[in-house]
Parts: sequence; C-alpha cells; structure tokens
Amino acid sequence: LIGAPGMTVAEEEKGASPPAATTAPAPGVKRPAAVTAAAKPKKRAKVDVEAGCRGIMYSCTSQKPAHLRQCLQEVTAMVVQVAAELDAETQREGGDSAAPPAVPVERFVDGGDVTKGLGFLRFHRDSDSPTDFATRICESRISGKAPKSAVARIVPMEWTCKPEVGELQLLIKDKVGPIFASAPKDASWGLFFRTRNLASINKTHALEVLDPLAAGRVANLQNPQVAVIVEVNPIFAGVACGRKYGELSKYNLHLLGDPKASAAAKEVSQREQGAGKAEKQAAEQGKPAAEQGKPAAEQGKPAAEQGKPAA
Repeated sequence: LIGAPGMTVAEEEKGASPPAATTAPAPGVKRPAAVTAAAKPKKRAKVDVEAGCRGIMYSCTSQKPAHLRQCLQEVTAMVVQVAAELDAETQREGGDSAAPPAVPVERFVDGGDVTKGLGFLRFHRDSDSPTDFATRICESRISGKAPKSAVARIVPMEWTCKPEVGELQLLIKDKVGPIFASAPKDASWGLFFRTRNLASINKTHALEVLDPLAAGRVANLQNPQVAVIVEVNPIFAGVACGRKYGELSKYNLHLLGDPKASAAAKEVSQREQGAGKAEKQAAEQGKPAAEQGKPAAEQGKPAAEQGKPAA
C-alpha cells in the first residue's frame, strides 16, 4: 500500500519523513554531477614559512596542480640526494667508512606556496646551506647525472627577514657586507633582484646599501664573482650570494638540462653585450680625436667656450 508520495503506509505510520523532492532541470540544462568525498580536491599543506626561515624556493615549468606536486617531489629528492652525499663526505673525513644513516624526513619540510606557482622547501638544520645545495644540484645537471626535470628554477634563501625596507637593508649590510670585505678589490658583482606581489620594496632600496659595500667594484650581470640574490614577497624578504651563478645559468634547471637552450641563451647574452660595446666604440671612432671622450654638451663648441655653463 502507498501512503505519502514515495512512502508506504507502514513508513507513514512510523512517522518517517518523505524523501526530499528534487527539481528537474530546465530543458537543455544538464543535471550537476553529485559531489562525493572522493571527488573533493586535496588541499595543499598550510604555508609553513616565516621571516627567519631558510631553504630553497622553486618554480615549475607548468602551473598545473599535478606538475606542482611533481616539482615538490623532485626538489625534495634532489636535496635529499645532496644531503646524503655531504653526510658521506663528512663521515669519510672523520675516518668512518661505514654508510651514513638515512636522511631524516624532518630535515627538509614542504613550506607550501610562497606565492602562486612558487614553492618553498624549508631547511631545518643550521649546518645545511641552501646555497651549497643549490650549487651542487646545478652542477649535477651540467655533468649529465640528473634526468629532465619539471622544475624550472631554484632560488636559495640563505637569510630572510620581514618584508620591510629597513629590515632588508640591515640584513644585506650584516650578511653581504663581510662577503664584499673578503672579496678581491677587482672582483665583479651583480644584483639579481625580484619582487613578487609586493610594491613597497624595490631594487633601489637594495642598491642604497650595496653600492657603498661594493666600493667601486665593476658591475657584471653575466657572470659576476659576487652574485647578490634578493627575493621579496608578502611573507619574507630573502637574500643569498650565489656561487658560479653565471656559469650555472642563474640556477635555471631548465636551461642546464638542455645544453642547446643553455648555449643559445649564453650566445644571445654575449651578443647583446658585444653589440653594446661595438656601438659605443663606433660612436667614438666617428668623432674627431679631440672630441672623443668629451660629454655631448661640450662637443662642437670652441675650446674657449668648453666648460662654461650654458646661458
């Protein structure tokens, strides 16, 4: 026997609630798919990064969630491999030939996404230098030991602070100052500055501190001996001094993993640099000998007029 719509008499007598009515979709409109627990997307771990932390930032060749997860796995594997090599070297130096213990999981932890498409692998051991690890990872790719990777670039963050102008300038002075002091007087240097989603700090703020520290050293953005890396985002401002930065394609794993692309990028860079020098030399050679090296405002004036302020 049937009682209320969709219910038997027995169910109606027991006080059971009738099933919820469903509204048929309008003609031509598809019924939405039911959402099940298994269909819910997995959430990324909460961001575990703050001013004062250390580690390696990394970007991916693709922004798809699956590729971002792959990047995290690959960067972690690269770092753990370097850690195992360093531990083995330290053990051999101490005269112990036994295999070192496995790298503990908590030594390197996923810090989440600093900004969209930019992950952070956090270092928890003070003796681990993010710059050392980044350099070794890049060197392994040059030697052909590493397979093709989904990671585009890695950025070591040796020191970090709050994303404020005063904090960043103090950090640069305290950490980069001694590096300049120990570098040769003729050592070249370069600033590689990047800000992400934060407009309150710019390159000029970093140069205000770095220019006096460089003390007249020659600037070189192709292959500097002292490469100052500065990264700024809403969570922290980070600083590092890269080693072999130009030789290692500025820690761009995509270029290092593709010798043809790396060679092409270097060739373009050298060609642009050479073109600039050639244009300057050609401009100088086209002038009379007496005019070469003089400011443009002085050229073409009688000798008696040169050096006088314009009326």
